[in-house]
Amino acid sequence: MRPTAGVRRAASGWLRLQVEEATMQTPETIDPLWDIDEVSAYLKVPKRTLYRWRTQNYGPRGLRVGRHVRYRRSVVIDWVDLMEHIDDE
Repeated sequence: MRPTAGVRRAASGWLRLQVEEATMQTPETIDPLWDIDEVSAYLKVPKRTLYRWRTQNYGPRGLRVGRHVRYRRSVVIDWVDLMEHIDDE
């Protein structure tokens, strides 16, 4: 079986992920995660609406971090831009 791209088997047999400098993120390039309160405030909708949207596969895509839901800031902003574009048509 061939290892996937970016993964090499070390001499000791352990798998080691090789990270290229081009993919390294600095604090300026990291897309912050918003919690449900921040997204609710940004969109001016109740938190309950966001939870309902998640069950209906609507709204900005969130991700689970343990027991919590988080949203990438860029995903929320892109979703709003998409909604504006759809409304314009």
